[in-house]
Amino acid sequence: MKSRTPPSPSDMNDRMMREAGSVIHRRLEIMAEAVCDPAGADLTELALMSDEKLAAFQAVSERATAGAGVVAGRVADAWAVETDAASRAMEQVMTAPDAAQAAVIQTQWALGCWTRATERALTLNADWARMQTYVLAPVHSTVSANARRLKTKEKR
Repeated sequence: MKSRTPPSPSDMNDRMMREAGSVIHRRLEIMAEAVCDPAGADLTELALMSDEKLAAFQAVSERATAGAGVVAGRVADAWAVETDAASRAMEQVMTAPDAAQAAVIQTQWALGCWTRATERALTLNADWARMQTYVLAPVHSTVSANARRLKTKEKR
């Protein structure tokens, strides 16, 4: 069996926006039909318009808060590591036997700091991309379900 590569955040967003367009189009038709024929209005679909959005965006909010907490924790951990590294480097610089050795210690600390900062930046960028997909998943699944359901209703 061939393994399926998960879609990229960009592909997911593209699909979600296309499906959202079809959902909006069909729901506008449903609203127009309700205005023209209130007795025949699709009250179930009209009620879902708000309920589904509230549920999806509540889930998005919860996921975004959780994800931001994870990222904030990583930043706080990095701050602690760098504060400790700078403190140790300063101690070594202050007790170095001469200015040349102090410069070597300071250079080693700076190179280590830059290397760790680059690694963290790459990790955080990847985390943000994964978090975007994770956070928007409830909206994506709601929009996809709506697009399928409304397409089916349209065919009836």
